[in-house]
Amino acid sequence: MLEWIRKMWGNEIKQFTTYEYHKDYNLHLHILIFGIPYLIDWDRKFGRKKEDALSYYVRKYKIELPPEAEKTQISKHIFTALLDKWLIKILARFDSVLQINLLEAYISYKKKHNLQGPINEIHKIKDGKWDGQPPTDAIISYSSGAAYQKVLSPDDYVTKYLLKIYSMLKDGGGIDEENQAKIYGYWLFGKRFNSYSRSLSPWKKFPKLTKLHFVGVFNKLDLPDYILEREVEW
Repeated sequence: MLEWIRKMWGNEIKQFTTYEYHKDYNLHLHILIFGIPYLIDWDRKFGRKKEDALSYYVRKYKIELPPEAEKTQISKHIFTALLDKWLIKILARFDSVLQINLLEAYISYKKKHNLQGPINEIHKIKDGKWDGQPPTDAIISYSSGAAYQKVLSPDDYVTKYLLKIYSMLKDGGGIDEENQAKIYGYWLFGKRFNSYSRSLSPWKKFPKLTKLHFVGVFNKLDLPDYILEREVEW
């Protein structure tokens, strides 16, 4: 996905991603992409016929658009078609190596639920605020006293998932069995809580820390020297 966006807008794209596991161990991503007006460069010409972006993608992927769709809605339909294309390619590779039928299962699931492809939402951000309708779960309703709503900013919306994980770990990870996937999924699949472009890091080099805290199971001998040489709490 990011490779496609960089081809569209250049290699200086910056991103911040938080990863969230659902109860059924399905992985959900929240991604902020900085420095571009839209996912698709609407002024660019595509294909051999040098078509405009809308004509090119609608024709190539046979996309049915709702009447009077805005650019964000159009981007969602086009992007779903692209995600579908990439996922089919990935699943086909898995099937050939593992001798399983993930691709067949995915196609059957799409047909059963009448889906165009992987479910996704696209929301535009301008000057650090939602430009248009925010995600549904970014709207928090309060009813004590006078009923009112609060809309989380894009920053708060994304980092709340990261902070939720740290809070669970701080409390010992003691959650009910139904929600265990929300913590155990990271270790089971070897996935970190978040990732981001290095240029967004406030650290220009490894910070000079006197004490480091690690949570996990690992071989002490595999740790790099810059950790072993510091005071580590086990």
